[in-house]
Amino acid sequence: MSKKYKVSIYTITMLQLLTFIYRKEWVRSSKPHPIGLSLRRIQGILRRDQPLDIDCFNMAIRILANDEALLTRDPPVRFMDLQFCTAVIEAALASARDLDSRVQPDIQALASLLRSSTEIDHTISSCNWILLPHAFLGHFILFAINKHARQVSILDPLIPSLSSERYALKFQRVAFYLNDALELAQPGWKSDTFFWPRKSPIDVPTSIDRNESGYFVFNFMLSWHGNKFVRPICTDGYELRKNLLIHLLEYHANEAEDNIPYDVREILKCLK
Repeated sequence: MSKKYKVSIYTITMLQLLTFIYRKEWVRSSKPHPIGLSLRRIQGILRRDQPLDIDCFNMAIRILANDEALLTRDPPVRFMDLQFCTAVIEAALASARDLDSRVQPDIQALASLLRSSTEIDHTISSCNWILLPHAFLGHFILFAINKHARQVSILDPLIPSLSSERYALKFQRVAFYLNDALELAQPGWKSDTFFWPRKSPIDVPTSIDRNESGYFVFNFMLSWHGNKFVRPICTDGYELRKNLLIHLLEYHANEAEDNIPYDVREILKCLK
């Protein structure tokens, strides 16, 4: 066998091995629906030329939503991931592609997203706040919906910010189905969230980098309570990415923990 042929076999074998390693899940959660994060996806968190991966964001919110310290806040908060707004956006895009039909998201499925899926159960009716993230083309924003005060705060980390009309259009699409979903999830609900006053708080930390917006919105959800931030928010892009990476890898209910190399797990123990 020629040396060149041996090198080719070695190269192909190593590429196959690396592909297997990169595809192997390091973080996995099965409930309320499966989310699995491969090493490749997790490594993408540290790439500053990429926005936050949707599944990484959703997993980060799932971990957040099961944090006992946050779930004992008074009044209770419903932490939503991107599934709700993604379903609305996909329906709008499908309708735009076919002007002869109107595609609508499954309202029953949207209502189930509003109901509790956390280990500590709060009914949606007991939650004063719904924290509803929205992402389109890598631009993340947060709708902080105060059910008690009937008011919506729009938290956008990206500068320059959008016009009030653009924000209104984004929320209009969401509010149309949010109202229907709330009627199913919270019997007796009759209010129309689209007509509630909307405001953009002036103390929202910002960045000029669209790729960082998802990391900011995650921290907004972690820190927003009672119409204000209750803890400082880091604005350094690298630190935001590093902290979210640790947040994912330290997940106490990680079903794929054994796939994480021993040395990495030991380092994570030192960080706790």
